[in-house]
Amino acid sequence: MKKYRNLWITIGTILVLSFIGYIFLFMIPKHNANQAIESYMQEQGVPENQIVSKKIQKNWTIGGYTALVKLKDDSKMDYEYNYDKKFKFPYKVYLIVYKDGSSEEDSEVKYPPLK
Repeated sequence: MKKYRNLWITIGTILVLSFIGYIFLFMIPKHNANQAIESYMQEQGVPENQIVSKKIQKNWTIGGYTALVKLKDDSKMDYEYNYDKKFKFPYKVYLIVYKDGSSEEDSEVKYPPLK
């Protein structure tokens, strides 16, 4: 057993460092993105009881996180909230609203983007 002691210490250290890295590189930024998107939606006036689905995921193409939201009272529209800490928008969130795959004008949506 003493023969493999250094191996077990090395494997344990690698696992602990990997777990810590995962938390700092993925979990904390996702939590920050989720909070920013929720604050943005509150500022827009979107009631929480109107949210049908909300899916947040890492956006590997442009960076940051993307939340796809469907609402009860605006069911024909798909709200896409893009969060990146580099954005200079309110709450570092950029909103795109889609209807049938094409983006819509701000005047046509119930909850337009913040200025």
